[in-house]
Amino acid sequence: MGRLLRQIGPQKRLPTLEQAANLLPTHYKQASKLSFQNSDKKQKKACKQVLQQNKSYTQKDIFTDELTLEELECAIQKLDANKSPGIDLIFGSMIKHFGICTRRTLLRIFNLSWKSGKLPTLLKKSIIIPILKPGKDACCKSYHPISLTSTLCKLMERIIHARIMRWLIEHNVLHFYQTAFRAGHSTVDQLFYLVQSIIDGLEGRPHTKTTAVFLDLSAAFERVWRHKLIEVLHRSGIKGNSLLWINDFLRHRKFVVRFNGSFRSHIDLGLVSRRDLL
Repeated sequence: MGRLLRQIGPQKRLPTLEQAANLLPTHYKQASKLSFQNSDKKQKKACKQVLQQNKSYTQKDIFTDELTLEELECAIQKLDANKSPGIDLIFGSMIKHFGICTRRTLLRIFNLSWKSGKLPTLLKKSIIIPILKPGKDACCKSYHPISLTSTLCKLMERIIHARIMRWLIEHNVLHFYQTAFRAGHSTVDQLFYLVQSIIDGLEGRPHTKTTAVFLDLSAAFERVWRHKLIEVLHRSGIKGNSLLWINDFLRHRKFVVRFNGSFRSHIDLGLVSRRDLL
């Protein structure tokens, strides 16, 4: 498969969508593959030490407190009932119709995952449906991967995400000018900041210059190094169950490509992709 993919190349035309369905899994895996050096072993060791330390974290705070029914109810309200289910075939509309007893049972399951810092393997799997972008040639890079992830996983992720974001905001961990992934902020804010900086520079005496640096990182999410990310999260104050659960959430991600109702090429992605995040 790898040799065939190299022969075709990312820019070569694929004869059929069926052939693309067979080749895209390897293409996505290669896109997220990282190269390591001997010096990187220190970082991996440091990550293991951080995780080991947090296994004995017992302080009572949002990083260790049990998930509550109120948090679950809030997350369920935000579920999109019309979205397609993941590989577990659990629809958002099904969860929205859960009675109080079923919701409490679901909460107990979530808390088992939370306390153990482990996520069931099935919830880490996603289904990818390749959609050819309009007006594009049929090459690997021209297919937009639509990812269907577990609704249960997204539900628990939403609860933990809300906790962490609330803590980050309350403790001023996020930079004032960060607008990505923050409620009530957008890229338009960055444009306003830039324009205002230019105007202030022109109106000042003497005039001052404004310098802007733009970076385009290819496959930024897919190439995040998990061991370094865990260390950064720990330095930011994320501890206990939160850190352990996030680490397991990022490990051993798997996906399958669905074509014409059948699954193709089960692939171990190794880490989380942007398509699997909220």
